[in-house]
Amino acid sequence: MGQLKNVLGIMLVLVLLVAAYLVFRTDVLQAKVDGADLVSANAVFVFETYEPVSVWNQLVNQPIWSRLTELPALKALEAQLIHLDSLAGKSGNLDKAFKGHKFTVSLHPVGREEYGFLFSVTFQDKGFLEFLKDMETRMGGQVNVKTRNYSGVTIYESTPRTSHGKTFTYAVYKNVLIGSYASFLVEDGIRYGMSGELKSFREGFPHLYKHQPQPSGSGILRITGNGFAGLVDAVSSEKGDVLVRELSDNGFSANLLPGFTDTSVLLRGDLFVDGEAGFTSKVGRKFNKTVFANQISNRTAVLHQYLIDNLTDFKFPVNKAFEARSTVKAELEEEFAVEAFFSTLSGEIALLTEEDFSTGNMNKVLLLKSTDALKSRGFLWNFSIKQHQGETSQLFREMYLGHEIFLMTAEEFPAYLFEGNFSGFSNTYITVVDNTLVLANSIRAIKNFIDDIYNDNTWGKSLAQKKRLDALDREFPYHVLINNEKFYTTLSANSAASWTSLFQKYAPLFQSFKLFSFGMIPENGKVKLNAAFEYELGPQLPGKALQLNEIRATSFDKPIISAPVALQNFNDRSTEYLIQDEDLGIHLVSSEGEVVFSYFLGERMLGQVYQIDYYKNNKLQLVFATGNGIYAFDRFGDLLPGYPIRFRGEGRLEFFDLVDYDNTKDYRYFLADSLGNLYVYDQYGSLLDGWDPRPTSGPLSVKPSHHRIPSLGDYMVSLHKNGNLALWNRKGESRTGSAVRLGESLSSEYALEEEEVSTSSRIVTLNDAGEVVKANFKGELTYRNQLLRPDKDTRFRLVKDQNGLRFTFVIEEFNKLTVLDRREEIVFEKNMSTDDLEFQFFSFGADNRIFVVIDKIQEFTYLYDGSGALINQVPLNSGKSIWISYSGSRNEYTIMAVHENRLSEYRLPL
Repeated sequence: MGQLKNVLGIMLVLVLLVAAYLVFRTDVLQAKVDGADLVSANAVFVFETYEPVSVWNQLVNQPIWSRLTELPALKALEAQLIHLDSLAGKSGNLDKAFKGHKFTVSLHPVGREEYGFLFSVTFQDKGFLEFLKDMETRMGGQVNVKTRNYSGVTIYESTPRTSHGKTFTYAVYKNVLIGSYASFLVEDGIRYGMSGELKSFREGFPHLYKHQPQPSGSGILRITGNGFAGLVDAVSSEKGDVLVRELSDNGFSANLLPGFTDTSVLLRGDLFVDGEAGFTSKVGRKFNKTVFANQISNRTAVLHQYLIDNLTDFKFPVNKAFEARSTVKAELEEEFAVEAFFSTLSGEIALLTEEDFSTGNMNKVLLLKSTDALKSRGFLWNFSIKQHQGETSQLFREMYLGHEIFLMTAEEFPAYLFEGNFSGFSNTYITVVDNTLVLANSIRAIKNFIDDIYNDNTWGKSLAQKKRLDALDREFPYHVLINNEKFYTTLSANSAASWTSLFQKYAPLFQSFKLFSFGMIPENGKVKLNAAFEYELGPQLPGKALQLNEIRATSFDKPIISAPVALQNFNDRSTEYLIQDEDLGIHLVSSEGEVVFSYFLGERMLGQVYQIDYYKNNKLQLVFATGNGIYAFDRFGDLLPGYPIRFRGEGRLEFFDLVDYDNTKDYRYFLADSLGNLYVYDQYGSLLDGWDPRPTSGPLSVKPSHHRIPSLGDYMVSLHKNGNLALWNRKGESRTGSAVRLGESLSSEYALEEEEVSTSSRIVTLNDAGEVVKANFKGELTYRNQLLRPDKDTRFRLVKDQNGLRFTFVIEEFNKLTVLDRREEIVFEKNMSTDDLEFQFFSFGADNRIFVVIDKIQEFTYLYDGSGALINQVPLNSGKSIWISYSGSRNEYTIMAVHENRLSEYRLPL
């Protein structure tokens, strides 16, 4: 996806042409190739034009361009073009230089869920070299260029000096300049140019070039089903779904000519199936394009509509992705009179896909107009009876709003009738509405349909939707309409994680497009395709709080009782999550939502989970404690040798911390029991001298910890509920002689406030009276300040960020929440009334912070940005701590939360 965005820096290609003349020899144009010969056959599309500057100017003059420039990269591209034009001396020099040379752009997969662009210019003469020389002189030292050799061809890697732009890789192979932000695409292009065995795009799809060898006008877009299937698969959260198989198996491809109107982007041209024209059966003319207007539900996200003169004579294109079962096919041929059934149908067919579909489980309704709907229904009813050996009592039948619904159990029944088309009907629920045979793939879908007819919730009753149907070309018998107002939310929710964040971040742009329509008609041995992408700009609306969509979830048999703990997979550095269910089993879940291992623990984890390199071989294991001991597992769920280490103290274990004094991987476990006694074990289970145990003044308020303070040494810190702060050395001896008194009682966390002078580092916390207190490592109380305390029930907390490096203060009143920064200045205030709140703070930079409020009673989680603005309009369903990570490359957050028996992942773009 990162490469897809970077295409918007396409004109950097032109900037970098400056150095291309260095590799041109005087005989470079003697062996000519075409840019398409360097494009691999896995391309999603190839766009070719002889007038790239003119095409660009046409694009930026369209109304939609104002919305497209909301994309930062496009805005930068526009600026780059203006700069490039000025370098060329304006006066149309840039257009003159490129006109007549074929400019090619192709889209290719460059990684998991990522796509990149390959650019090329096929030179027709040597005159362009002088232009490149002139441009190099004008550019001066604005780029850094490095060179390397690949198969005898010099490859250039160029990075702008004056910006943070990404490296652009390019080379000249014979008479073609080829470049990309993904270096291996350039290497791929060279390999395809040199190889006599690898099939290039032009060799893989020769029919596209046979029917239209060269681009004309604004250029030509050549697109393939195989390539597009890969893109759909990358975008979709469900891999290998039905649409992907249909695109890849049926050999679709097209040559399309781009165009524009004031409200739409147009693509018109020829559609092919396996290199030939698609369905070529004879069709009639002048159809009633609004025949289904009053039956198309307003829930519809996607509409397929066939308008055919004679269904008996019409042959549907075979859907090769449909896997027919010979037994079902044989039963239909023997028991169902297909031709007689078709003779009762008028030839008008519509397939509706509801807005709330999820990939692989779509609610579909198939409408078949009939000249005698009761007779048509009779064929289906009789076949259903035969399936049940005449036992009508076994047939599902139900009356709903005056319509009888019955169930046909023949799997994929419509697909067998229509050459594999209209699949997705594992069951078929059937009824009749207004002389239309209605077939649905679920009881919910057919009842929704009947409800909408009953309530006039249809396109025919919507002025905007009726207008769109009226605008369809009457001569085109087949249309596909995608209502983006319904489709976009589903697309975003069911997309792969990286794409979902893109769709959310630029929602206003994507939602500007209201309707995608595709019309097809057989004509002169070809299938003409007209596509229109209609948009409405309207006023720019202010941004709204995001409703987070669940990217993926892992469900368990029992409710989850712990917050997700993030751990690192040492193999690929992905993040994995450890949780515990109410049966006290633990589960490690991968970043893909797969359970890596499960283990019945029989005890509750204390909450602190760490990773160790027990064998010192850079492979990580996880370690945690329960009330009775310490457990350590490898990544496969096997206990490490000698574990569990049984706790041999007076009370139950209450706190657990991992210590590695010198980063030598000789681990120590720093423990506290419920009585406040402190213990230190080595990683093999032996208690260390001085900690067997170390008695203290009472129970701790937070886990004990080790700190190494430069110039002062090691400190073992324990903070106690009675308000005492104790500082110990590694041998369990007091560093201060007596405890530091911080208040009458403590229940909050503490943080380390590090100063420029390390010896001035201090421990800071809040006592229960609301005093901010600070003590240095000499045992001296250095700061005390009372925060606002409206009444005696006011509660105070210090909340550390995920790394323990930054912190905030929180004041909880009866119906008010106040958050303060480390300087004790108010960041924001919120009215919030509940008895049990939990807080988290995540910091990824000064302007990139999230404050989390968890309502444990209602099990709602709210996210606020650094200024206190609510991020998620709808709260997350979670009553436990969440985990948030940030990706700078994707500029988005990943949020992990648990609710009931589900571990869920959400993405939040910035």
